Amino acid sequence: ISLRGPRLDLVSFLDNADREELKYKRGPRLRVNLNVGRVEISPGKFLRSVYGELGNDGLVWSHVNLSTIIDDEKSLVIKLSPKNGKRNLYVASNDAGAVLRKLGLYQDIMGGKLALKAEFQGMGPDSKVVGKGVIEDFRLVDAPLLARLLGIASITGIPDELAGAGLSFQRFDVPFTKETGIVEVKDAKAGGFNLGITVSGTLDLESETLDIKGSIAPLDKVNSLFGSIPLFGVLFSGGEKGGGLFAAEYSMVGPIDDPEITTNPLTALTPGIFRKLFEILPGANSRGGTTDWPDPDDPN
Repeated sequence: ISLRGPRLDLVSFLDNADREELKYKRGPRLRVNLNVGRVEISPGKFLRSVYGELGNDGLVWSHVNLSTIIDDEKSLVIKLSPKNGKRNLYVASNDAGAVLRKLGLYQDIMGGKLALKAEFQGMGPDSKVVGKGVIEDFRLVDAPLLARLLGIASITGIPDELAGAGLSFQRFDVPFTKETGIVEVKDAKAGGFNLGITVSGTLDLESETLDIKGSIAPLDKVNSLFGSIPLFGVLFSGGEKGGGLFAAEYSMVGPIDDPEITTNPLTALTPGIFRKLFEILPGANSRGGTTDWPDPDDPN
C-alpha cells in the first residue's frame, strides 16, 4: 500500500489497534509506504511530513523506518527491525517533551534530547519488552506530583522553580521492562544541579496505578560527590545505585494521577548507611511498604 497526500486521519485505526493488540489473529503480510503532509494520531494532534515504510508479518509490525516532524522542525525517528526471532526498537528525537505531549504520555517535560533502545523478546503481540530510555538536558515545569512529593518531604525552594521557569535536569535514565500491561522500572534516576531522584517499582497500565519507591535528594551534584568516593562511597550512599549522601526516601502507591505518598523525614538529614538501619527499626518502614487503598473495580 502506498499512501501519499496532504492529510491522513489515523485516530480510529489507532484506537482499534489498541483494542486488538493482544489478540492472535493473523492476517495478510503487509507493507506500507508513507509520504503524507499531516497525520492525525489523536483528536487535534498531528505529525507533519511523515515519511517512511512499515512492514507487518500478519500478526505484528515487524519493520518500521519512519521520520516525522513534531512541531517547529522538532524531529522524531522510529526504527523497528527483526533479528533472531526478536525485534529491536530505536526511537530518537531532539525534543523529548514535544514527543511525550504529542503522544499524550506526559505534559510537564520541556525540551530534552530523547534516545530509547528496546528489544521485543519475541514476534508475538504480547512479547516482553526490555529497554532503556534516556532524556538529556530538559526542564520540568509544574509537575504537580513532584511538587507534592517535595512538600511532603519538606524540601523547600525547589517547588518555586517548578512553578516558574522550571527545574533543570542534565539526564534521566530509565531502564524498564514491559509485559502484559505491567511496566517495571529499576534504578531509574533523574539528576540535576538542584535535585536528584531515584525510582524503582511498577506501573500497571491497565488499572492506571503505580507502586514505586526511591529517594529524592536536594543539591544532587554536590550531594552525590560523597557517594562517589572510592571504597567509602557505598557507606555514604547506602549501596543504592545513584543515591546521594543525604536524601529523603519515599514511596508512591495507588492511582497514577493521585497516589498516596509517604516519606521518612529522618532520612533527609541522615547519611545513606544509617538510612538502611531505619528499615529494621520497629514501625519505621523507611521504604514505605505497600499501603492499602480502595480499588473501585474490586467487587470485594
